[in-house]
Amino acid sequence: MAGHPPAPPPGQPGAPWGQYGPRGQPGYPQQDHPPPGSARQPYGPPGGGPPPGPGGPVPPTPNQPPQRRNGILIAGVAGGVAALVVVGVTTWAVLGHAPPYSSAGECDELLTEDVLSSVAGAEGAEVERLDGRPGDRAAHEEYEDWVACRASTDPDEPWTGRDTAVGVTTSLHAPDTEEDDYSEMRRDAERSYEKVLDNFEETRAEVDTREIPTGDGGTAYSVEDTHRDVFGGGRGNKRGGAMFTTRNIRVVIEYSGTSDVSAEEHLETVVDLANAMNRRISRTVETE
Repeated sequence: MAGHPPAPPPGQPGAPWGQYGPRGQPGYPQQDHPPPGSARQPYGPPGGGPPPGPGGPVPPTPNQPPQRRNGILIAGVAGGVAALVVVGVTTWAVLGHAPPYSSAGECDELLTEDVLSSVAGAEGAEVERLDGRPGDRAAHEEYEDWVACRASTDPDEPWTGRDTAVGVTTSLHAPDTEEDDYSEMRRDAERSYEKVLDNFEETRAEVDTREIPTGDGGTAYSVEDTHRDVFGGGRGNKRGGAMFTTRNIRVVIEYSGTSDVSAEEHLETVVDLANAMNRRISRTVETE
């Protein structure tokens, strides 16, 4: 969301200033010295007062307004422009909404090499787009578009805890959610977050959660399932996840590191991944 225009730099020291400008500088009016033998012209209009004494103010030349007045006028105009900029930004923030996205994005533009290189163990992981299970496809029928992406160093057996896996799902809501500033979509997403976390509460798994300001806000969590109540056999016992919305896109992130990665590190990693996905969406996904 435009910043304020920078303040003008402070004035630099220079020649002393009189009432109408710097003394001894070009353009600064000097006292008139008539040539020898000529009569000095009276100061000012007929009937005016005597000329100023030594050290008194020097008058401007005819038809030349004082420089100080111009400075005041310029300062006033600049102040007015700055005020208009501030008012414009405030009006946009109050009345305007960011335009909705027109697609859910592409896996190769979301899980880029730079993103994966920041995740320990995910360097060089293979990225693929998933078709999703029948239940997943049915759940996404209400959306305009959706994409499920996975990057794993062992694509045949991800989520085992022996290797590293990252999953990202983006779901595009109808553009008309812009009309209510996407607030209804955010409330729906928050209810989904609560359901996921409530499911963990009914198990013996240790869960740590954190609210995140990413995009329009969301939640990150880590799960350590020592008793295998959540993930079952053959899968790693630690997992990190994050869910947030950005305009009319809902984002779900899942991360499983190797067994030596702590639950706290899982949480920090998914927070970083959420921020990275928000940046990638804003840079690569087109708007309406």
